[in-house]
Amino acid sequence: MQLFYIKKSLEAFLFLYFFNLLRSNTKKSKNLYNIVYFSIINNKFYLFKIRFK
Repeated sequence: MQLFYIKKSLEAFLFLYFFNLLRSNTKKSKNLYNIVYFSIINNKFYLFKIRFK
């Protein structure tokens, strides 16, 4: 399940880019994704949330 809010098309591109990194290697990319997730929130670019099954 995905819940996300994207304000700009560039941010949508970055979202899909890092989401694809997750799918390529879940265990390794998950740590990278968490870093990107929090940095994006701190910079107030956009908020999104992904739940892993």
